[in-house]
Amino acid sequence: GSDRPDIQQACRELAKGMSSPTQAHWKALKRMGRFLKHRPRLVQHFRNQKSITDLEVWCDADHAGCVGTRKSTTGCVILLGTSTTKTFCRGQGMISLSSGEAEYYGLVSATAEALGEASLLKDWGIKVGVQIYMDATAGISLGSRRGLGRAKHIDTLFLWVQEYVTKGKIKIGKKHTSEMLADFLTKSVPENVIIKALNEMGYKYEEGQHELALRV
Repeated sequence: GSDRPDIQQACRELAKGMSSPTQAHWKALKRMGRFLKHRPRLVQHFRNQKSITDLEVWCDADHAGCVGTRKSTTGCVILLGTSTTKTFCRGQGMISLSSGEAEYYGLVSATAEALGEASLLKDWGIKVGVQIYMDATAGISLGSRRGLGRAKHIDTLFLWVQEYVTKGKIKIGKKHTSEMLADFLTKSVPENVIIKALNEMGYKYEEGQHELALRV
């Protein structure tokens, strides 16, 4: 599912049951099978772009979304101009005590990925800034200030993002939840929400096979 952002969250949930699957996992697998039968082909379009100034990073987190472990999930969409270069759905390694803390851990993960892509582009002679969008005010507040404030239990290992924001190496902006492209990567959402986000990311569902596809 790495090339199908619409099923990344479902694949992650199914992967949790690979060692000891239950009836619930089997039911979820059949449901995803029916979805793929209904939407077998997802095509990514790369639009012509004259200039690119920023990597746009859309970051979201679902606090304590895993019922079994109470760990949170991070979703991220990285756009180079109007073209999607990377998406991921990833479980957080630690248990967050608040939604703001979960969003901040998601910010750390997304920033690391974005800086890696920016470094690669720099090697190719393309210099871009990093603009991160989040929908959680608490997560933005934690990332934009210096120090922990009341969240003193957060490991100082994660505070490097604050320094990058202070020095202007990355910028953090606010987006409403209804605009958040990474929302469908953290939890189950209605199909219309997925389609809306995919369209903005340059993806479109199409029928049939491409003319160059292998005929079976």
